[in-house]
Amino acid sequence: MANVTTIVKTTADISKTEYAISMMFATVCMIITSILSITGTTISIKTFCLMGLDDGMTITFFVLSITELAYSVFCLAMSVASVFHCVELTTPKTLFNIDPFSLLIYFANICVMVHMSIQVITTFLAVARCLCVVKPIHFKNAFTKRRCVALLIFVWAFSLASYAPLFASMSIISQFDPRINVSRPTIWLSPNRQLVKDIIWTIEDATIPFCTEIIVIVCVIIMADGLRRAATFRMAASNASNAPGFNASQKVGGKELLIIRQVALISAFYILTNTPKVASNLYGVVVPQYTLGGQYNNIYLVVFAFRKLIETLNCCVSFPVYFQCNPKFRSLTFRWSNKS
Repeated sequence: MANVTTIVKTTADISKTEYAISMMFATVCMIITSILSITGTTISIKTFCLMGLDDGMTITFFVLSITELAYSVFCLAMSVASVFHCVELTTPKTLFNIDPFSLLIYFANICVMVHMSIQVITTFLAVARCLCVVKPIHFKNAFTKRRCVALLIFVWAFSLASYAPLFASMSIISQFDPRINVSRPTIWLSPNRQLVKDIIWTIEDATIPFCTEIIVIVCVIIMADGLRRAATFRMAASNASNAPGFNASQKVGGKELLIIRQVALISAFYILTNTPKVASNLYGVVVPQYTLGGQYNNIYLVVFAFRKLIETLNCCVSFPVYFQCNPKFRSLTFRWSNKS
């Protein structure tokens, strides 16, 4: 039976005090951003419902908002556990009935699982809009309500199923905690958990973030070029409509332009906030000791906390993007908020 990984101080790692201060700062900021994200995504969900879930793209934005809400809630729970963990770490006489570090690790794993759904859904949005820019005639009606719902259900099911073995190899049960010499609910880790974790990490936590980022970057470049061409087409008016060099992708309608701009902004923020995760994962491949329980345990946990903070910032910007780029979303938000 394996127990929770303890925080080990080595000559290559940061001190316990530096660790506690850094974690406290990151998690307090994460609490603020999580609350802002929960507020924004809740408003988005209600507004999308009022808009009517009649087309595939609206349903996708709606499901993305639900997923971001779930992610923000679990990040908030992880942040609160992290604050208690830092208090317990810096105040030896303070002892909570449940090990807060165990709760931190448990909620962190849930956050990683939910965030994978956000990555895939964001990538789907980018690819769908990119295809509509490149081949508007062929793909304008390709992403139907039924197809989008089926894909979104698959994404959620895949996320849950893929991480099920990891959660099956861990639980929080009452046991002896050698760090404080008392028994209390602490995380239990199966002896096979490290093998399960390595397999899942290689396939999903390392491969999916890297691949989705490359795909989204390519799609953002194509969408940006499509927006530029559409703007040029509109400025050129009737004379440009017959000029050589312009194709159907330049004749994107006003509504489509707003959706493309909306997806492009969401994708751009995703690239900015997902890059630290990709960089951290690549560094973990180069430096194997950069992991939980490794030589750089404290640094790893601090970087992980700041990564989660950046990811909650990504969830925070979704509502402002919808509000700015979607006139119908904006008007409905004003309408129901004024009635409240």
